[in-house]
Amino acid sequence: MDYEPTPGITVCDLGGYDDTLHTGYTPLTDSHVRSDLEVGKASSVNRFFLSYSSCVSNDDYILHLAYLNRQSLSFTEIDQIDDARHFHRIHKGYLYYLNDENLLQIYRLSTNTRLDNPLSQLQLDDTPSRGLFLFDDFAFRRYDEYNYHLIEIIDVIDPSEPQVAGDWQGGAYYMDNWYALNDSLLITDNGELMDLTDFRSPITIGMINDDVYSAIVLSDTLLLVTSSGVSSFLLNGTTVRDEQGYHVIPFGFALYPAYPNPFNPSTILSFAVPNAGHVRLTVFDVLGREVTRLVDGTMTAGEYSYRWAGTNRVGNLVASGVYFYRLEGNGFTRTRSMILLK
Repeated sequence: MDYEPTPGITVCDLGGYDDTLHTGYTPLTDSHVRSDLEVGKASSVNRFFLSYSSCVSNDDYILHLAYLNRQSLSFTEIDQIDDARHFHRIHKGYLYYLNDENLLQIYRLSTNTRLDNPLSQLQLDDTPSRGLFLFDDFAFRRYDEYNYHLIEIIDVIDPSEPQVAGDWQGGAYYMDNWYALNDSLLITDNGELMDLTDFRSPITIGMINDDVYSAIVLSDTLLLVTSSGVSSFLLNGTTVRDEQGYHVIPFGFALYPAYPNPFNPSTILSFAVPNAGHVRLTVFDVLGREVTRLVDGTMTAGEYSYRWAGTNRVGNLVASGVYFYRLEGNGFTRTRSMILLK
């Protein structure tokens, strides 16, 4: 007999007056719940709220909004939106929802919030949205334009009057793995440390040369779960050091994931160079044979993007399959994989 677990949410009360751990459980009726749960507190009504999306069929998604019942430690659903396939975040007592038409809707959270009555909304341009992230009083939308990754900055200091504040070309790929480390520093999915003291002009101040899956800040300690395992660092403002306290993580070489990947007919390979020097970017096949060399020369510090159209060094199209691209410079070497489909 096959067993399919029922999805649900368990809440643990760690702030009780006794030593007993109190828990509550809320089953979720839809078995196709996505992993995009958002939980946040609305101080104005002193309640915690939950939003998540579920998949009814291949192209039919529902956005759910619920609040936490403190007595039972279970969630009570308030409302839902059908045909909700895009992004949502809970931040500072508001629900931010970006729909398929790039309409950003903002809701003030309460136990009678209705999702057909937003506090405000802002129509963004029609470039495809790839992610939404909230940091302090600003929202960040990742979008693609001419195969470049761009971040649009939206001023939500007053959530009733959101407005576009600018954009920057960043190394964002999956904004689900962006983490705010304090009130001025965040880390992106590809290990880029961003100083957002001036939100309209984000600055890359460091790089951890690993993909970041999770980040936790405990007092002045930063724990990162990366593609290489779990690492700990000392965090002080916008300074990140290793656990011995001696080495400040510098802005270093970085090789970003190819986008799109898999791809047909071309993909963009992006990387960062910390200072002037010789740099080489090479594509190899699964047997380790060099297919083509996209970069081989002296480059100044900065971030670069190159398109690979699936051709070898003489311009002939290569076969579909797995390929590798390697960045080398000043003792740094990193290799990533990509898949060419035809």
